[in-house]
Amino acid sequence: DFPDQGRGVVYRIDARAGKGASEEVTKVRAGGLKLRNLAPASSYRLKAYAGPIRPSPTDSSTGNFGSGPLFPMVHNIDPVPEQKIPQSATGRELMEKGVALTEEDTAFWVVYQRSP
Repeated sequence: DFPDQGRGVVYRIDARAGKGASEEVTKVRAGGLKLRNLAPASSYRLKAYAGPIRPSPTDSSTGNFGSGPLFPMVHNIDPVPEQKIPQSATGRELMEKGVALTEEDTAFWVVYQRSP
């Protein structure tokens, strides 16, 4: 994160997601991801990416990903559709309101760049 340079990546990963043996995607509470240390009057371009966290079998000591205990891993990271997040916002809006997250976004990244 480089707010002094006007760019960065902020992420939120739900620590409860993917725990247990269930194949069902863990849902998290909807809310906002607030950014910090931005220039309030500046405009920022935004892109967001999200993916569910599911338990996955892995045994990294053998490279066998079909055996061993289940570990939470991020799956299917995709861009968040443009209609779900603003394409741009002021620093003040991003610090006060944040970027809205949906229940499905258990791993969520926001890339921001200050507009010239």
